[in-house]
Amino acid sequence: MAMKGVGRSATVRPLHRRNLSHEIAEILAEQITRGELQPGARLRSERDLSEAFAVSRSSVREAIKTLESRGLVQGRHGGGTFVCRQGLEALVRVPSGPVTIGEAEVRALYEVREMLDPGIARLAAERARPADVAVLTRMLERHERHAAAGRYTSDHDTQYHLRLAAISANPVLIRLLEGVMRVLGEVREPALRTASKSGRRVDLTSHWEILRAIEAHDPERAATVALYHHGRARETALRIVRQIDVARMPATP
Repeated sequence: MAMKGVGRSATVRPLHRRNLSHEIAEILAEQITRGELQPGARLRSERDLSEAFAVSRSSVREAIKTLESRGLVQGRHGGGTFVCRQGLEALVRVPSGPVTIGEAEVRALYEVREMLDPGIARLAAERARPADVAVLTRMLERHERHAAAGRYTSDHDTQYHLRLAAISANPVLIRLLEGVMRVLGEVREPALRTASKSGRRVDLTSHWEILRAIEAHDPERAATVALYHHGRARETALRIVRQIDVARMPATP
């Protein structure tokens, strides 16, 4: 489905139905990057965008939240959503299409996360406001319900970590982490699906412990828990990518 008018004049690629909110966010982000949506321009309403993309308004709403977390747009109370002037976040470009990922790539990406995650948690603990803690609390409560129902996905995990990055208020860290999480989703999603099918509930204890450290404004504790969480996630991702690599191997006669 190609269509006109999302950025007033641009033709956009078809949606592939896999992750609609992500695809919508990438289409709008590309229009902003190319200058088709200029700083100060107002995005079309959620209703107009949902009709243009033929998706639900909730998918559009999630896409706009993603753009806000990247510092690309900003909502104004009662006035709509507007394109922001580009800043340091433009230094990092998040891949918009599929990325080939194997064990070497997973190791490299988790080396980056080993540096990013504790630093982001530390800054979040230093800079979090009561409103930030409230948002994280509500988010984790929703995620616990998804986990209990066996519907917790890599997108939920990404939302949590990107919210921590947003609290850090560093646009470069936000973009770096978004790129890493986007690619790692290719191996994290199978791991979460496997856990759900086997009846194992996703354990969000580390996420709650990071939140408690942030609420207590304890940067060192937040960084320590984030590093521990990183180690567990890394081993899971490596185990899954090895299984995927074995499954891809041609059968021997």
